[in-house]
Amino acid sequence: MSYVTAFKTTAFNPPSLSSGALLDGFDRELSGPTSPASGSYGVLGVNSIGNTQKKYMEFTIGAASSAVALVGFGTTSLSGTTNLGANTLGVALDGATGNVVCNGANIATPGITFTAGDVICMAIDRPNNTFWFRKNAGNWNGSGTADPATNTGGITIPATLGTGNLYLAALVKVASSVTSKVSMNVGHTAFAQTRPTGYLVWTGLTDSAYIQQIVNAAVVDRTNIVLLPVARYDCRSQISLPKGVKLMGSGRAKHSYPTGDLPNGESTVLDINWGSGANTSGDNTKAAVLLNSSAGVCNLAFNYPGQNPANNPTEWGSTIAPASGSQSWDQIVQDCFFQKAYVAIDFRGSKCGNQAIGSCVVTGNRGAPLHTGIWLDFLTDWATIRDNQFNSGWINPFADPVGDMVNWTRNNGVAARIDGNDWPVIERLSAYGYSKGVHIRPNTNYTGKGPYKIDNCDFDACEIGVYLDSQSYYDVAPVITGCRFACFNVDGNVQGWPLQCGPLGADGIIFEGNVCFASTAGVVDASAASYGLLSILNNQITGGPGGSVVAFSLGSGPTYVAGNRLNGFI
Repeated sequence: MSYVTAFKTTAFNPPSLSSGALLDGFDRELSGPTSPASGSYGVLGVNSIGNTQKKYMEFTIGAASSAVALVGFGTTSLSGTTNLGANTLGVALDGATGNVVCNGANIATPGITFTAGDVICMAIDRPNNTFWFRKNAGNWNGSGTADPATNTGGITIPATLGTGNLYLAALVKVASSVTSKVSMNVGHTAFAQTRPTGYLVWTGLTDSAYIQQIVNAAVVDRTNIVLLPVARYDCRSQISLPKGVKLMGSGRAKHSYPTGDLPNGESTVLDINWGSGANTSGDNTKAAVLLNSSAGVCNLAFNYPGQNPANNPTEWGSTIAPASGSQSWDQIVQDCFFQKAYVAIDFRGSKCGNQAIGSCVVTGNRGAPLHTGIWLDFLTDWATIRDNQFNSGWINPFADPVGDMVNWTRNNGVAARIDGNDWPVIERLSAYGYSKGVHIRPNTNYTGKGPYKIDNCDFDACEIGVYLDSQSYYDVAPVITGCRFACFNVDGNVQGWPLQCGPLGADGIIFEGNVCFASTAGVVDASAASYGLLSILNNQITGGPGGSVVAFSLGSGPTYVAGNRLNGFI
């Protein structure tokens, strides 16, 4: 696991160098000469901050003389001088004294001294005319209560700097022929510390463009893992992961109960703030993240601030989608959390694993609330979909079955939808409060191969646990086994069925070894089944409130029922 190597882009601006100052080959590290034996040498950065922006960057102290260095910001008029902090054109944190200086005087005394190996973080809030420094992961401005994200405890930018653009700046000192060194990270590579919420990287890129820049650099530098620090990222454009690149969060992709909110400071959160509108969920150009072959996302949290689950769900672009159909394989979606997504994981149109190329992995993901957890079609050779937990709107599905988020259930919410015959083994899926927990809709253009199995899954408060669509043409008997169904009425109107199926293929279906807490409707609705053998074996079934009217509603096709234990039926 490694961070992506930095882009070969300019950070310091060579024309702004004071006489005698030196830059490294990539213009990222400032140092002074060893002769003369003493002196000060300054430089400005290329990118600036406008008066409507909030930006963050980091200085790294590469070496330190006895006189150390100064880091900060100034106006463009500071270019070519050695006066950072000594005149009215700039502000600096002095590493020797720990004070913030302007015009030769202390304007704040945070006590932040630094030496070789330290990372100095700088955040500037231009609309509020305030700024902050901190060393490594220490306190901002030396105070336990200061926080750029809330504009608390900031130092006021002196009026002498005006209202125009400001440029980051550094000044190194040479003492006894030993030079201090300063390098800067303006967002061209992953930051060492957490960027405050609401702050752009210094390059001025949006967060999603910043992430795209880093993953593109991973290809150039042959780095296959990009690790994003814990922070909230404001995503306003698509992120496309190149072949073989994995984007991973360094925090925990968790949410807090009972609200489902994603806590700051614990998760690597991508806030998706673009891509809404009719028919966007099936449009790959509107997907938040595209996966090329062998690419993946792990341990990330995705959130849709503009989606209001108290209302009917608004269609947004899918969160995760393949970059192309016929040439997509071996993608990974693992240990991610999705909040307020319309379709979280969407592989429609992708013949993943076609021609025995390989298979995809979808495992350990969670989401609440979600309209659709995962949607697949035209699949061959898929790996198991395992250990995913999707919730249509209720963290506790029984706590408030007629609460605000019930609107998502009434709009055909599905935890896992499979279109196409070659659907995979689905293991340990937890589906809460959906119209359908699993919806299988085979496509007659593809010959079924299997394996067809739903194993050890948990369906709570779903109107229908497993729904086998009326276009069901199975060449291999699907097996539903070891599952738990609690399909109660979710809104006072709809009767719940653990299993509902349409016409069965030649090999029928096997419903075996499940535990069912039925609604007043029953357990198996096979009234449309007219061809293949329906086997209902060794299930433990308890009737719903008031006693279910019937356990099994059967059609004209052959049925084998044996070894079931029924309780609470009229």
